[in-house]
Formats: sequence, C-alpha cells, structure tokens
Amino acid sequence: MNDLVRFLRDRAFFHPDEPSIADISVYSMLRVLRNGPIPHCAQAIEERPTLAAFLDRLEGRIKSLEARADDFSD
Repeated sequence: MNDLVRFLRDRAFFHPDEPSIADISVYSMLRVLRNGPIPHCAQAIEERPTLAAFLDRLEGRIKSLEARADDFSD
C-alpha cells in the first residue's frame, strides 16, 4: 500500500487528469480490501489518507456517472 501512496503522491488519479484503467484496477482492489472480511485491511487503508481519499474520489465519480445514466433511462 505504501508503494501506491508513493506513486499517487498528490495527484487525484494515477493517470494525471482523469481516471484510467489503472485507477479502476487499483480502486477495485482497495474497495474489496476496505469493505471485505480480511482483518485490518480497512484500518490499513484509513491509515493512508492518500488512498482513502483516492477511494472516496473514485466512488464519487462512479456515483455521479450512475446518476447521469439513471437520468437517461427515465
């Protein structure tokens, strides 16, 4: 996890401006670790604010896209 923090640094995403397939891959892995049954993983992520913020940022993007998709389906 520390390698991910060092690689991400102060960027919003692993790809400079917009989420990439790399961001989605890392997000998927971290989301399972944060929300899954493996002990201490959620704590390890929360102890790394860069990763916790990355997860929150991508979750916000995903929810925004889902809401826009819902608007088109009505």
